[in-house]
Amino acid sequence: MTEQNHHSLTPADEAEVVAQIIAARQKRTRLFSPNLFADPAWDMILELFLAELKGQTLATSQLGHKANVPMTTSLRWIEKLEADGWVRRVPDVHDLRRVFVEISAQGFDTMRAWLSDWPEHSSKRTGDVRVTDLLNRIGRGSS
Repeated sequence: MTEQNHHSLTPADEAEVVAQIIAARQKRTRLFSPNLFADPAWDMILELFLAELKGQTLATSQLGHKANVPMTTSLRWIEKLEADGWVRRVPDVHDLRRVFVEISAQGFDTMRAWLSDWPEHSSKRTGDVRVTDLLNRIGRGSS
């Protein structure tokens, strides 16, 4: 087992925390009206951050599907996020009809800074498992 810096987590640990955040947001959407908490840009950035942490790529259509937004909404937000420097589009060299979306360096660094204040991230850093245990119990509740 490799020794970790006391103040940081591995990308795998970060991916686990982000995946739990996404799962909690998806559960909230199932329990409440999907339009009540609509936040497509945030959902897309979370998905792109998770994909980067896992070393995965997402095509434009995959991103919209994962963020649970219609393709037209997805494309509109991708354009806005790209214009603001949060994401970038990369053509698929094997299939010129397909375009991948990636989080930008600015987006990745900002998400990492945001994640450093997330309660579960902080609890893992200090070895306090109470937050993780609570999130696991909430996640196992009825959906």
